Amino acid sequence: CLALPECFYWSMKSSDLNSYSWDRLTADIQARIPLRDYLTAATGLRPRNRMWPCPDRSHPQTGGSPPVSVRTVNGVELWRCHGQCQRGGDVIQAAFLAEGHRDRNSAVYSLADRLHLDPDTYGFTFERWPL
Repeated sequence: CLALPECFYWSMKSSDLNSYSWDRLTADIQARIPLRDYLTAATGLRPRNRMWPCPDRSHPQTGGSPPVSVRTVNGVELWRCHGQCQRGGDVIQAAFLAEGHRDRNSAVYSLADRLHLDPDTYGFTFERWPL
């Protein structure tokens, strides 16, 4: 995990979880983590001409300028790689690629933990598993 002392596993209370709580959790993460700041921290490089390196490290950064642009759509910051991978998404998708999470859910849980969001508020229980 990036910038965390340990990796964490979260489980969901099936009786409490609904799509509203999941949407609320992801919306809170998107609102609290500025995408531009996350890309700068995740890649370790400052933007050049409002362009960032791609958080997906599986393809080489080619060309004279970094391939990722950021724009805001309906209040959510979205990124798009104009390089080889052609991927894009929100801050959660950037974390998924940059930190090597196994799925989008684990990226959500990692970001929520970093923000000290209480999982019980959203219908989740928090469990630590030995590494």
